[in-house]
Amino acid sequence: MPTSHPKKILLICAFHPDSATIASNRLRGLAKYLPRFGYEVTIFANEKSPAHSQYNIVSAQSTMEMLPSSVKLREKIIHRFIDRFQRFISDGQRDRLFDSLFSYPDFLREWYYAGPPIARKLMQMENFAAVVSSAPPHTAHLIAHQLKKEFRVPWIADLRDLWTQNHYYKRYWWRKIIDRHLEKKTFRSADCLVTVSKPLAEKLEDSHPHRPVRVITNGFDPDEMNLAKLRPTKFLTILHTGILYDDRRNPEPLFRTIADLISEKTIDPQKIRIKFYGPNNDNVTNLITKYRLQHIVQQKAMIPRSQILLRQREAQILLLLRWANPAEKGVYTGKIFEYLAAQRPILAIGGSPGVVEELLNSTKAGYSPQSDTELKTLLRRWYREFETTGMVRYHGQQELMEPFSQIQMAKKFAETLDQLLRQASVK
Repeated sequence: MPTSHPKKILLICAFHPDSATIASNRLRGLAKYLPRFGYEVTIFANEKSPAHSQYNIVSAQSTMEMLPSSVKLREKIIHRFIDRFQRFISDGQRDRLFDSLFSYPDFLREWYYAGPPIARKLMQMENFAAVVSSAPPHTAHLIAHQLKKEFRVPWIADLRDLWTQNHYYKRYWWRKIIDRHLEKKTFRSADCLVTVSKPLAEKLEDSHPHRPVRVITNGFDPDEMNLAKLRPTKFLTILHTGILYDDRRNPEPLFRTIADLISEKTIDPQKIRIKFYGPNNDNVTNLITKYRLQHIVQQKAMIPRSQILLRQREAQILLLLRWANPAEKGVYTGKIFEYLAAQRPILAIGGSPGVVEELLNSTKAGYSPQSDTELKTLLRRWYREFETTGMVRYHGQQELMEPFSQIQMAKKFAETLDQLLRQASVK
């Protein structure tokens, strides 16, 4: 239960709860529900916040103007070098090379220099009981590390994705050595490391054996689950929302299976639609042509999140695309929790068996076929159900989803904060 005088914490993160990024879902849940458990949240973010936000956000606006003169000069030189020489490097190597050479500690290097003085002033003005940093980008942890050294308050480092152990890490080997040293040095002063799944926690425990590690999964917002339910579309609509990555999120198994079912005359192409809301993707465009699905697959521009939530609720099936990499077994993705709130059947394609399958099985919210044969069998069954009743039935059970709510997520953070504050009080 919340105390009469809530304890103040500083949450450091590149994005803020009003951001359109999927990472902001976790931050939104903490800012919204931690007050229920006695914690008042101030957010220190790199990006500019909206004029009217329900959250207490301090933004590092006009970051370049806050930089020391020497850093400003260095940044100008770096940008001029990149502009001049990038045309001589192939597209495939350009991003990796410049990221390895110049993005230190990450692409928010300017925040790395401009952020700490602002955060230090916040700490001096407010009586913050603790600091929580949430990343990536991991500059947030470096700022929190500096505050920990100076103000000696408890610090939780929240890793939504791992740092150098992240299977998306693409920098050169020599840069990884540098980053690995920085990670160890930074987390040496953290009071607790938090991550989103047990497989990721096990990696953290191996690499930081002297740091307490706790698993706190992402969650859905129960207020969004309580939004008015919409009647599903008249088509058998399969919906994907968000950005696609060609080498990680590939819809080809779905397209191939749908094309086969149409060829077999199992599915009437006039009754099915596959929709992608997000940036136009060339790989999807090529696959549409390859499988002759021009009248079925639609790529639509990104729309405001409030509209995305409505589109999710009226879809017959929600599509979750995963990377076919064994390291993906510990990755939920934030999207799956949005899908839980929409209360429509989830179809997860790609990836190895892991936490996503466990979540879908435990909540009855969807399926994760492990082969084209399983996928085809599932789509046949769903199509027959759609033909008979006009909709694909949702079997998810709300009471089984309670452990994955943002309220439970905030409660676990609060319990961890309570424990750290008790330990600090007896030192």
